[in-house]
Amino acid sequence: MANLIIPLTSDPHYQFTIDLDGQVVDLTVRWNATCQQWFMNFVGVTFDATINGIALVCGVSLLGPYAVREVGQFWLVDLEEKNGEPGSPETADLGDRFQLMYIKL
Repeated sequence: MANLIIPLTSDPHYQFTIDLDGQVVDLTVRWNATCQQWFMNFVGVTFDATINGIALVCGVSLLGPYAVREVGQFWLVDLEEKNGEPGSPETADLGDRFQLMYIKL
């Protein structure tokens, strides 16, 4: 697997498990109403890694600042190429206009 779109929705809080090239991870995505931003928690199931509070922003490698060698990179991509940020659950653009991409290194 080289690239994968990880399915997201605009539900304000949800958790799911996904297999990324044989490495299983639990992802929790939540909307923080106080700071008006989406965040993700990342937990390795088949390897030891836990990262809490990853801000879902465009234009940066979301796992880049962390030493997670078991998986590739996560990028949030604005399909309208405006480098915006996903809005609240009411706008329902996370998982539609804004896609979470997994890139195997």
